[in-house]
Order: sequence, then structure tokens, then C-alpha cells
Amino acid sequence: MPTSVDGLNCGCPGMLLPAFAIAAVLIVTAPCDTEKYLSSCDIDVLIAVKYWVESGLTVKPNALALWQSLQAWPFDAHLLDRGWQRTRGEQSCPTGAMRAIKIEDEEMARLAREQNLEVLKPELGTKPRVYYRNLWRYARCFIGGSVAEERQGIIECVEGASVQLVKDGASVAVTTTDGFGDFKFDRLDENSGTYSIQIFSGGRSKVLQVSLETSINLGEIRL
Repeated sequence: MPTSVDGLNCGCPGMLLPAFAIAAVLIVTAPCDTEKYLSSCDIDVLIAVKYWVESGLTVKPNALALWQSLQAWPFDAHLLDRGWQRTRGEQSCPTGAMRAIKIEDEEMARLAREQNLEVLKPELGTKPRVYYRNLWRYARCFIGGSVAEERQGIIECVEGASVQLVKDGASVAVTTTDGFGDFKFDRLDENSGTYSIQIFSGGRSKVLQVSLETSINLGEIRL
């Protein structure tokens, strides 16, 4: 569930520019005896061809055949069995966001606890072997905004304002605005109802009611 919003002031009160908070998740299938091995180059081709197909673009027959027949990546398990410390997929990942390791289930469970790793759709009970860090950035929602005020005819960002998120009369979270007047509340459930945003700064206050369906940026909030 990638999230995107509009209306962040980007440090320039009164000049609203598009703002985006984007999260993407690489979804791969768990290995089994019938799956074929893919190199990192194969994976790049599959991602590109999948985009082409879904976009309705023309795809060369050989590339389409690859996409249709090889849609699984078994973590380069054959290379791990040979003693490789870093698989092709891990080596080719420019951000270092992907890692394939060969360890016992007990050790993996320990790592998951210590690093707060999660699996996709745990409610299905399939016990996948793909774990994610910061999965909430993809699966959960946020409420954000930018606090500003007028000082001698000039709109300025409000740094250090206290912002409280309230639901059903109970405080959910409290934060303060940064140097650009921005604030953000993360890890909220989609379609979770109405929230109250309470802002306090220099003896002034403002309260907004927000109905959360998907992630939302409230844009500039003038005190």
C-alpha cells in the first residue's frame, strides 16, 4: 500500500508543493523443489517485464516467456549451500536493503525478535521465510502537516510546537514540529475513523478533526 499525499510546504510557508511518502515492498515466493533458480539479472528483467505487461506496453516474446515461466526467487539458495556469504541479489542491491542468509529456524526467530522483523500477512499461517524491517511504512498509514504563523506580515514556520493526536478522548501520540514546522504520526490503521489533532505553541492552540481512510497530509496549518 504505497502512500502519497499533497500539500507539504517544503519549508516555504504559503507555497504548497507536491509531497510524497512512498513505500515499496519486494514480494518473492518461498522456495520449493520445483522452482528454478534466478540470477539478479533475471530478477531485473522480471521486474521490468512485469511493469511493461501491466502498463499495456509491447513486450518481446522471449522476455514475456521469461516473465511467465520464472516468477520465483529461491534466495540463491544454491550459492549459500556453496558457502557464499553474499548472494547475487544482495550484491546487486544498491541500497543494501536485501539480505539472504542460511541459518536455523531458532536463530531466525531470535533475529526477528531482536530486530522487530515481520512477515507479510501472518494471519494466513503460511510461515513464510521472507522477513521485513519497517514493514509498517508500507502496511500502515500516517497523518502529517505543517504548522505556520504570520509574523509582521511574513508567514513563518513554527518550530517546536506541541502536536497531540487524540482518538475517542484518549491520547494516541505526542510530537513536536521540526525546523520546517512539519509533524507526522505514523503506524496508524487504514480506515480507523476520526482523530483530533491538537496543536499548542506560545499560548495559542488549534484543533482539527481528521477522518483517516488512507495516509493524509493536512498541508499548511495556520495558527
